[in-house]
Amino acid sequence: MGYSRQNEKINRKWDLQKAKMDGLGKTYFGGFHLLCLQVERYPPLETRNLLHTDKVVKTQYLPLISALLKKYPHLRFEGCFNPDNEWQKGYNNYTPDHPVMQFVSYQLSLMNKGIDKEEAFSRTETVFYKNRMESEKKQKVSMALDLDEEASPLYTTGSAYLAEKEAQDKVEFLTGIRDELRLFFPQFIPV
Repeated sequence: MGYSRQNEKINRKWDLQKAKMDGLGKTYFGGFHLLCLQVERYPPLETRNLLHTDKVVKTQYLPLISALLKKYPHLRFEGCFNPDNEWQKGYNNYTPDHPVMQFVSYQLSLMNKGIDKEEAFSRTETVFYKNRMESEKKQKVSMALDLDEEASPLYTTGSAYLAEKEAQDKVEFLTGIRDELRLFFPQFIPV
């Protein structure tokens, strides 16, 4: 006979009746002491892991998100310091303003209009590429206007940040060499 909630209720009811008959009354609680012993031996699992296995989620977003992250894995880490974004592999849960969710929702809206998945993906790529280029143009213009403010661009990859840092280090190094040369050869200082 398989396990069911009904059997559990019957067994619990029987245990309580048996405890009353034994004269233990409310101290027995139908096997509560056995549960405490088992919890001491085997600590409970994380509920976070259980939540992903006990229910089936039927949503269009999950396969679209995994296809997008397979092609553009760097998008996973945008906004990774926001506590609402679950960027670890396997969770892929993002806030609605995250670029992944904006991309997938736009792709899904195209698919709802009757366009197949691959065509919707490529159209969404072109739209997002145009938006990206336009925002970069605006950023370059604002950086040019705020030249004295020392604004720095927002990069999409860690290697771009590394290249900027290396360039700053080279500038500091060459400035130091220039200053030392000016100390030794003051006649070459431009007027």
